[in-house]
Amino acid sequence: DNQLTGEIPPEIGSLTNLTFLFLSYNQLSGEIPESICNISSMAWIQIYYNNFCPPFPECIEDYVGYQDTSECGQCVGDMNNDGSLNVLDVIMLADCILIATCEGGGDINFDGSYNILDITILVDWVLYANSPCY
Repeated sequence: DNQLTGEIPPEIGSLTNLTFLFLSYNQLSGEIPESICNISSMAWIQIYYNNFCPPFPECIEDYVGYQDTSECGQCVGDMNNDGSLNVLDVIMLADCILIATCEGGGDINFDGSYNILDITILVDWVLYANSPCY
């Protein structure tokens, strides 16, 4: 909660004795470097309420929390690029999965594939307006 700006440098992975990392409530941005997964001594990490862009390193994706992704480019799940998430995006995602033409923002959970899990998350975002795009 110090109004820090900038990005986490990739050299963070060389801090092998780091046990606690609290970077929440700042204005950090960019992508979180994969090298953060090299820190085997990490006991606690909090980085929510920043401006980090997905995809997030797998080792910390459960600890990312809310991020303002409005400056990250395309809103994940906005299949027709109209700036909002709605039922049309769900239909377009289902269609691209069925005819195997998906590309771009349809991999909602960033697992490298387009499937029913992506549709489920997108439906949740549309119904409850809890997408990181809002």
